[in-house]
Amino acid sequence: MDEERQKLIAYQYLCRLAEAKDWIERCISENIPVSISEFENTLRNGILLAKLSHSFATDVVPLKRIYDVDEAKYKVKGLHFKHTQNFNYWIEALDSIKFPKIFHPETVDLYDQKNMPKVIYCIHAVALYCYKLGKSPAITSLSGKVTFTDEEILEKSVELKSRGVKIPMFNRIGGILTKEIKVDDETFFKAIVAVNRAIDDEDAPQTVVAMNHIAARLVDIDPDYADYYQKKLFTAKNIKYSIVMRRGRLEKVVINGYGEEGLLTSDEIQSLINQANLLRELNDALDREPTDNQKLEECLGSDILGLRDVDFVWLEVYSICLKNRRMEKLKIYGNGNKSLLYLDELQRLILQTNWLIILNEALDKNPSDEKKINECLLSEYIDVDDVNSDNIMQYITMLKLRKKEKSATSNDFKEVMLTVKDIQVIISRENALLTLDRALQAEPIEIAKLRESLRSKVLNFANLRMEISSMYAASLKEGRDKKGVISDDILRENEIQCCIDEVNLVIHFSNIIVAINEGLENYPSNKEQFSSWILDETLAFDGSQSHLVTLYVEILKRTQKERLGSDESFLNYLDIQNCITLGNEIHDANVALIKCVAKVNATVEAEDHEAVLLALQSEILSLKEVNPEQSTGYLTSLKAAKDEKISDCQNGWVKHEIEIGGHIYYNLSTEDFMYDAPEGYVSNGRFLTKIEIEQALIAENERYNLYDRQLPQIIAIQALARGYLARKVIKERNYELKCLLPAVIQIQAACRGYQQRRAYLNRLKYYAINEKAIIKMQSVFRCLKVRKYYEGLSKFYFEYIISSYLSTLLFFYDTLLESLDVPFAAISMFVYLLDETQKDFNEELELQKLRSHIVTSIRANLKLEKDLSSMDVKIGLLVKNRITLQDVVHQNRALKKINKDVTNVNGIDVLIKERTHQLEGYQSLFYLLQTEPKYLAKLIFEMPQSRSNRFVETAILTIFNYAANTREEFLLIKLFNTSLQEEVLNRVNSIEDIVENNPLVVKLAVQFNRGNRSQNCLKEIFGSVIQPVINSKDSYDLDPMNIYKAWLHHLESISGEASQLPHNINTEQALKYPEVKKKLAECINKLKALIADIVGAIVPAAAKLPYALRCVAMTLRKCLEKKFPNDKDIALKAVGHFIICRYMHPALIAPDAFDVIPFNVENPLTTHQRHCLASVASLLQRAAINNTFGNESPYLSSIDDTISESFAKLRTFLCEASTVEEPGERFQLDQYSEYAMLRKPTIYISIREICNIHKLVADFENEIAPNTDDPLREVLSDLGSPLSESELIGYSFIDVPSDTNDPIAIDAVREDLAKTEVCLTLTNRFDIKGDNRTSDVSSLFNGTKNLTADVIRVQRGSTLASILDTPSSKEESEKYKAIISNRASKIALISQVTQSQVKGTQKKEPGPEKHASLEKVKIRIKEGLQVLEEKGLTSSKNGYGSVLREIAKDILNRRLYRKNRKIEILRLREAQVVLDDKIKDYVEQMDYYNKYIKTCIENMALSSKKKKDKKSSALKYTAARLHEKNIVLSIAGLQSHQYKNVTIEIASTDDSSKFKIHAKIIGTTMDSILLDFEHLLELQYEGIPSIKVFNAVMFDVNSLIGLLNRKFYGKD
Repeated sequence: MDEERQKLIAYQYLCRLAEAKDWIERCISENIPVSISEFENTLRNGILLAKLSHSFATDVVPLKRIYDVDEAKYKVKGLHFKHTQNFNYWIEALDSIKFPKIFHPETVDLYDQKNMPKVIYCIHAVALYCYKLGKSPAITSLSGKVTFTDEEILEKSVELKSRGVKIPMFNRIGGILTKEIKVDDETFFKAIVAVNRAIDDEDAPQTVVAMNHIAARLVDIDPDYADYYQKKLFTAKNIKYSIVMRRGRLEKVVINGYGEEGLLTSDEIQSLINQANLLRELNDALDREPTDNQKLEECLGSDILGLRDVDFVWLEVYSICLKNRRMEKLKIYGNGNKSLLYLDELQRLILQTNWLIILNEALDKNPSDEKKINECLLSEYIDVDDVNSDNIMQYITMLKLRKKEKSATSNDFKEVMLTVKDIQVIISRENALLTLDRALQAEPIEIAKLRESLRSKVLNFANLRMEISSMYAASLKEGRDKKGVISDDILRENEIQCCIDEVNLVIHFSNIIVAINEGLENYPSNKEQFSSWILDETLAFDGSQSHLVTLYVEILKRTQKERLGSDESFLNYLDIQNCITLGNEIHDANVALIKCVAKVNATVEAEDHEAVLLALQSEILSLKEVNPEQSTGYLTSLKAAKDEKISDCQNGWVKHEIEIGGHIYYNLSTEDFMYDAPEGYVSNGRFLTKIEIEQALIAENERYNLYDRQLPQIIAIQALARGYLARKVIKERNYELKCLLPAVIQIQAACRGYQQRRAYLNRLKYYAINEKAIIKMQSVFRCLKVRKYYEGLSKFYFEYIISSYLSTLLFFYDTLLESLDVPFAAISMFVYLLDETQKDFNEELELQKLRSHIVTSIRANLKLEKDLSSMDVKIGLLVKNRITLQDVVHQNRALKKINKDVTNVNGIDVLIKERTHQLEGYQSLFYLLQTEPKYLAKLIFEMPQSRSNRFVETAILTIFNYAANTREEFLLIKLFNTSLQEEVLNRVNSIEDIVENNPLVVKLAVQFNRGNRSQNCLKEIFGSVIQPVINSKDSYDLDPMNIYKAWLHHLESISGEASQLPHNINTEQALKYPEVKKKLAECINKLKALIADIVGAIVPAAAKLPYALRCVAMTLRKCLEKKFPNDKDIALKAVGHFIICRYMHPALIAPDAFDVIPFNVENPLTTHQRHCLASVASLLQRAAINNTFGNESPYLSSIDDTISESFAKLRTFLCEASTVEEPGERFQLDQYSEYAMLRKPTIYISIREICNIHKLVADFENEIAPNTDDPLREVLSDLGSPLSESELIGYSFIDVPSDTNDPIAIDAVREDLAKTEVCLTLTNRFDIKGDNRTSDVSSLFNGTKNLTADVIRVQRGSTLASILDTPSSKEESEKYKAIISNRASKIALISQVTQSQVKGTQKKEPGPEKHASLEKVKIRIKEGLQVLEEKGLTSSKNGYGSVLREIAKDILNRRLYRKNRKIEILRLREAQVVLDDKIKDYVEQMDYYNKYIKTCIENMALSSKKKKDKKSSALKYTAARLHEKNIVLSIAGLQSHQYKNVTIEIASTDDSSKFKIHAKIIGTTMDSILLDFEHLLELQYEGIPSIKVFNAVMFDVNSLIGLLNRKFYGKD
């Protein structure tokens, strides 16, 4: 809002600059070649002002007196001090015309641009003053007439803001001038008389001149309004004169002692001027785009116009109505005074608009207010003719229908509102329709009235033919009767028009059918007319074509001729349509045929026998017996036939006969066709027709067939001739060979020998060259031969051996998965999977290391975050001077120390030797608290609220190791569920108990799920939907008082004055203002849309929520449904409050703190943005629990539907979010999981936390463990009374410097030791130790199961009993010992890794009996199975199936465990990266704080250096002098009277926070030392009073800091 106001001020100021520039140009008759934005800079040299002075004070400021009048020097050198002379000339000229000095600017205002708006203000005042004196033209208003770019406006706005000057009120210049100009009464009276005489003369320009006279004291006169002033003043003067005459005497107007009869006084004239100006402003406001509603409201509410019945609630409606009337007048009269809206017309339009508003509101009611609507329609202001009250319901129906049509494009009342024009049209149309309906209802129908109604201009029916009005009447009567059966409504315009069109169509249809039947005889003389009938659009014959009309006529004639003499000789519509369809088919067939014939002719001309054959084989020609072998003969025959047809005509047209009669003419070159002979047609004589082609083919076939019949005889004769000749040749050749046979044999033998020898030598040579390749080929061949053999063997082996083995494995594994009675063979086959491999071992080690590192990093992060937050507060207080610098330095030192020790995790060896025996007790205590949720749940329930926060910080997350792995997360969720059940059972009686009380378990669950588990979830849900809120500059405040205050501030910022509206009001008073209502409605609409978007983003996101949060929500829902079975909404509302109000609500209010949006240090969220987010979050909070406003805030009741709808949408989300699998199924944990762990769980905890948790549990021992035999009581009894930190740590470990006995230093060391973290390995002291034969059946079952698995692994058998009964071999015993030994070494190595983290004496856990023989183990298994069988946990009858089933479960779960372990390792790695990045960010923030503090100290030092000669770079004192000032307390080995022999020198260094101290004690020079000022500040903050230097001199810390502050930092 402030930004828009600044832009408006900048625009108005630019307009004032443009007006001043334009006025000066007209005064000096020169063009100023600069832009408006550069005009101010142009004025600085004073040349333009001096020239302006010359225009109205020529004698005072001649042109030759002006310095640098041609600006030659200014353009070369810029401003010169002599340019200020021009400004002085300007002031002299103003004094010469007696211009009031109140407007005079200072020289620096212009020359140095200190206050340029005041200079422009002075120019405007001079313009008005000179105009009144007649020395210059009037200055022209350019507001709304000149335009500026957004860049120019923004630049000027920034410039004005940077200058920090106030823009003067330019519109008050006239009033100030009137007050400042002193005019005597006689001159004033004469000026008023001159105005009255000019009015009487009806000379408008002279009247304006008279009014502008400076002595008349009239202001705000616009010359463009001269005619209007004259008209109004003349009318007012005549009215006043007539009133005086009716009284029988002339009223004497007295003006300051001077009198004149019948004159208008100055007040009356000024009042009319003000009224005219205000009307002008009102019209200008209407002309702006968009309309200036603020100015319009100001004008309509002004007492000057005196308009009545103006309701500013409907200001925008007034604006539209007045603007429409203004536009109408502009179209009629143009842009002149006649097009203006004057007072009487304004009043009439206001009253008319009021009646329209009442009418529209009455229409919107349900049911409509008939009486009010009738009253409005009869009102003189709406001015609707022929309103019949009897038809009011019909009027209402149509008016509502019109409003509905308008509302289809907009929901805005002002756009949907019916206008006078709409009402007039609807009333006139309804009256005409009702008149027509009454004529139809009359018996008989009143044809005359019907004709009159149909001719009505209001209804404006098309295609009326009054000669068939009786047919119209019948059709309308029929339509009215049909509609009357359904409803009592009259026929509407569209229905009447449809009836008219139907009657016209029937008449036209019948006429054309008759014309077609009659016109067949006269064709083709009526060809064009007949074509129009066939192609008529109303008949719409399917497929009719204009160029086929002649063909259609032939078919129609033939059809008519066939029916001649019968009753069906007249062709109806269907007959004509069939003929047209038939004609189209005939035409298509003939065109295709003639094209094929033309193709045959063309190929014959080209003498292409193959093309001729293809053309003749076309199915369209349907030629029979076309033989492909005779293609050449066909060509010859067709060519001969064409040659016989000699003709000179080559025009391209050919004629083809149609089977039904007639001809079709085809052009060979253009492929055009016609059914009428073309003009100048001559037939192409060389064109072969289809018949001629058929004849040629028949003749050729007959010739060919004749040759074919004689073919056998011809072949026989040729064969005899060829045989004789061949035998003769062979006989001659044989004789020749027989004579030459010996010579031939000899020659052949010689040739063959030579060829063989040559080939053999070449082959040997080739082999020699390619010897390596030959060897390689032989090798490949042998390999292929062997491979082929091996593949056959492998195929056999796989098909018959491996595949059967794999099938067996798959079968047995399926039995493990699906069978309840697991076969012993399956167990034997897969029991080896229980062994821990080296990969398992490495992954387990990595997992344990990652867990410990994660927990350590989490705790370090929490400490850093807490202390950094404290540092933020301290620096903020330092900036506001609430604390001293030493407080901040101390906190910074603490941060450095925390950063240094973030990874310092000690073992139990920090305890003194006497206390290490309590280790086992603490391990057992924390194990019980972890695994038995009833203790902590009861503790949470019983603990008073005052201690809750402390408990949360020190106990819960520490005990559960921050849920670093699935086991601890599972146990923590169990604690939440148990505690929540306790809370609901004992404390919750209604939804308010959860919403208002905020139970501690809810806080814990929300805090736990707000970590890294939920950041991505919240970002995905809210990341995009809250961006519009953050980016928007609008307000979402629903408090009417805040809206009212913002509006009031806006008004005051625009006007620059204090508003007259009250500042302290209540909500009801604020809602009475239309602006407040409007703004509140806008906020409500925006919030509705935002809530819909946010709910839309939340509903599908149930699966994205953290599992722990959903599990707690499920427990809450089930508990409440069980407690309140008749009201399920309570459970859903509680879940909505838990998830949305407690978990999501803070992320909406502070999205940057929850990583929903990126945090930007340079551009953080503003207060306005946070208020908007709070408004949205508050409404979402109500939607989550369906908390509507109701009677609480009636003005917000319109949001209740949105809240209810949102809750209805959220029901699905809440049900889905509170439905998940149980924790045991989720984490795959059961009652045996604790026994199956490879290593014991560990937690990281400080000494102080151990003591605090021990004390807390001991304080509430009776409440959480009421039974005397409870295991917790036994553990607490062994631990004894809670110890303090010092007692647990022991005094002997406190390392204090030997040279001090300061108790404060000792306490500081103790404090550090109390914060030391230790790592505890948790153990269950109630486990079965040593012998398995105890009452703990679960441990016995688990131990027996494990031993059984080991035995099955090494010894084979058909059943478990057979294995136990069969003695083991030596190899089996050795194998068993190897397995046990390998397992023991891995456990020892893991324990060694654990011991590196958990130091001190711990009770050794019993491992497997690695020295027991296999036979002894089998004996123990038998004993264990016997005990278990006695307890009913297993049976020998089914082969100990329960034990085998548990072993099968272990085998299956081992794979799942390995898979989950890999997933957890990946998750922990990612978490570690995040935590490391977080620590890195904290370290960077610490570096920033270090730089900040260092800068503070350097600034202190820098400020001290600026003081002249008061501080020195080095101070030198005697110890006696410092002792007097209480700076030196004592010197070891010296008496006080010897202090004068000791000199101490303190000097500054390059580092402003460090000082070098030199000392000379009784002639002995001591080594220099560096003193850190930050260290002194920390000592002061911690309350340490003294510090020893040189191991001899004791300084008072406070006094030494004071000395350094005074001498080096310039602080007293």
